[in-house]
Amino acid sequence: MVTTMVRTIGKYAAIYGGWLFTCALGLADLVFMRQALIVLAVRFVGKWARSAAVSWPMLLIGLVWLVVVIFTENYYREGAERNLLPKRFLRVTAAQLGILIASVAIIELLG
Repeated sequence: MVTTMVRTIGKYAAIYGGWLFTCALGLADLVFMRQALIVLAVRFVGKWARSAAVSWPMLLIGLVWLVVVIFTENYYREGAERNLLPKRFLRVTAAQLGILIASVAIIELLG
């Protein structure tokens, strides 16, 4: 009985710990993508369109982040039931790190 409860608590700690990490990394992606958009707007868009070129995509990126947050909670929970949580966590984290690396590359190369 106690062993089952400890496993359940550990499973939920892994699910929601990974989910919180995913949320935090998503926010980091959001911040760096915003900076990359500013760099691209300054470089390629006229000064009168810069505000719109940065603001509207940020609204869409924020909505995508919200959808990802909601999706990954369910994705991780189902993965834990099937013993696929580490694989799913690594898949999502790799995608987020790819976005982060691309954003930082844009900032460093063009900024």
